Amino acid sequence: MRGLVLFFALSSLGWGQTLSGLFGPQFERIIPYLGLTEGQLDQILQRGDDFLIWEMGRRERVYDLQTEIAAEKARSPLDPMALGVRYVEIETIRREIAARRARLVPGNVALLTEEQRGKLAPLEAAMRLRGTWAEAGFLGLVAGRCERLEECAGGWMGSLGDTRVVAAAQAYLGLSDEQVRVLGGGKRDFGEWMQTRCARAVVVQDELTEETARSPLEPMALGVRYAELEMMRREIEERGLALVAVHVGSLTEGQRGRLAELERQMQLADVGDEARVLQVLAPDCTARDFASFLLGQVSGTGSWCETYSFVALP
Repeated sequence: MRGLVLFFALSSLGWGQTLSGLFGPQFERIIPYLGLTEGQLDQILQRGDDFLIWEMGRRERVYDLQTEIAAEKARSPLDPMALGVRYVEIETIRREIAARRARLVPGNVALLTEEQRGKLAPLEAAMRLRGTWAEAGFLGLVAGRCERLEECAGGWMGSLGDTRVVAAAQAYLGLSDEQVRVLGGGKRDFGEWMQTRCARAVVVQDELTEETARSPLEPMALGVRYAELEMMRREIEERGLALVAVHVGSLTEGQRGRLAELERQMQLADVGDEARVLQVLAPDCTARDFASFLLGQVSGTGSWCETYSFVALP
């Protein structure tokens, strides 16, 4: 059972492998970062497994209650007391799980040495800078991911509309108002160009849908369109990287140093994600989705963070 809770967490992160490979590349950062011993790791994993097994039992009861609620809602007339009793039990279970899991992380942290505990605060501080990093992207100072065309659109489309949305990045990097204006203008121009490419990509994808439905299939008709999409991806990536190079080059030496430091902080933030999955950092209900719903560490459906994200209202 050792490591079961982390297997579920990593699976939801897209890192799931077999249990035998659980501590391969996925944890190559957090374990050496903290200098965890095998004994410490064993104890942390066992505490996580014990919690998961208990929580799954409580979730089974919630599932039964939800089935009963569906049956009650189908009745006519409705029985408010029958509904209320079941919703009260669900909320009671939610609070029970939240209270027990609130004790889980402190218990794990208590297994660490003083030196190891001191390394946790920098991880949390780095994770709080993710918004600043995103704002730097709005200014065209950060390269977006572009391994797939859909990914290019998500990584590069964010553009600056209101300078207030980059206030944190401006302060962190020490940018002047004029620099923000120029950088924002460059990113807007790039975003407008991107929209034309994305509009064409939608047309090509529709054509691919039609061609894929034909019988017999025509290799050239498919190949031409797939080739066009790949050429678009390469063009977007090339122009995006060129934009970042120009924008970064326009910064002062000190500002480029701050940008490099911000990038290093993002690397620490990734280590912080692993620390949360390992449950030596408390979950953040306001953060981006990054860990298994079984750990109650995401906002949205299935979360134990607060009532309304757990009990779907009609």
